[in-house]
Amino acid sequence: MRRDMNGVTKSRFEMFSNNDEAVINKKLPKELLLRIFSFLDVVTLCRCAQVSRAWNVLALDGSNWQRIDLFDFQRDIEGRVVENISKRCGGFLRKLSLRGCLGVGDNALRTFAQNCRNIEVLNLNGCTKITDATCTSLSKFCSKLRHLDLASCTSITNLSLKALSEGCPLLEQLIISWCDQVTKDGIQALVRGCGGLKALSLKGCTQLEDEALKYIGAHCPELVTLNLQTCLQITDDGLITICRGCHKLQSLCASGCSNITDAILNALGQNCPRLRWSGGSWGSARVPPGPFSAFLEGQFLSLSFIQPQPGGPPAPAPTDVEDSVAGAAPPPALELLLLRVLQAPVVEGHPDHALGTAAATG
Repeated sequence: MRRDMNGVTKSRFEMFSNNDEAVINKKLPKELLLRIFSFLDVVTLCRCAQVSRAWNVLALDGSNWQRIDLFDFQRDIEGRVVENISKRCGGFLRKLSLRGCLGVGDNALRTFAQNCRNIEVLNLNGCTKITDATCTSLSKFCSKLRHLDLASCTSITNLSLKALSEGCPLLEQLIISWCDQVTKDGIQALVRGCGGLKALSLKGCTQLEDEALKYIGAHCPELVTLNLQTCLQITDDGLITICRGCHKLQSLCASGCSNITDAILNALGQNCPRLRWSGGSWGSARVPPGPFSAFLEGQFLSLSFIQPQPGGPPAPAPTDVEDSVAGAAPPPALELLLLRVLQAPVVEGHPDHALGTAAATG
């Protein structure tokens, strides 16, 4: 089969007769139309796919589906939709968000991992059906994965972190907030294979102890963002090892960690010169925004920086790497349109089948 530089098969273009095409299709090369379609969002592509046979082929070409966010359609997304997406997009897909898609489980994500081996960013926040089997699939097939969000996937255990360590060495951002089955053993396995981590959220991982932080400090020198909110067992000893090993740290959240004292503040200022505080009043102290080292130089050493004082104003909500604002729900007609297109079975060799499979192996 002949293929042009954009990965579109010549035979697919030649299949359309002049009678089947509108004027725009006759005037513009198919390669140019495909390029125009590449700037459209998912919903618009689905609309275009309904116009004609020619536009159906171009709109559903895998090269147009490199970044997909299905959060607005979360209540209707089931496993078969994810499987069809993976077959249409294949190796073209780089970024997929399934945040809040409660109907997606391990089987669908195994098919996804097999078909989309170039995936770099995957958001599974709130996909509560998934287990360690999903991370095993990602480890086996998705070695280019850089960002992974598993927040609130409460069935995730140390086995997932071990699998990611073995198969996803390029991982830079990992969010396992509220995965409360994770222990220091999982963290140890993770950091030994993923030493390039830059952002790590462990919020709500209540079983973690200081030893877990020692592993992070020893193996993650590139770490920039660390969230330890409500990791109740950590103490100054654990944070000191973070300070000594993670000199590039810019954002640290330890809200709700009641065992931390003001003894850690000097270590933070001396070892993490890039650490910044957004500012705020906690207890009787006013902490100005700016470099944390400057805050220390002003001798505002107070535990109220880390813990709100009784009777004082509530602490500001910590910023986390997985926080985001939900968009407005799409009109029902758009939901039905997108689901109709994505739920349609993908037949190998059919004219509207995207060329992702070839790209995934290329």
